[in-house]
Amino acid sequence: MTCDPDVLGGKPVFRNTRIPVLQILRHYYVEKWSVEEIVSEYPSLDPQTVRRVIEEYEKNGGVLRVRFVVR
Repeated sequence: MTCDPDVLGGKPVFRNTRIPVLQILRHYYVEKWSVEEIVSEYPSLDPQTVRRVIEEYEKNGGVLRVRFVVR
């Protein structure tokens, strides 16, 4: 995950995409999508990356920890 002020106003996104991390987490937790459904809808994401983000989110108690891009 990265945050870049030039990409979606600095919202956390999956690296090298414009896919917001919070959108994927909402699909998973609120809409109850499986990882496979997420990857089917967002083919530029791979299942391992989605699972890793979900695991990190849970491990951090529902807090996103992202790497910021500084220009």
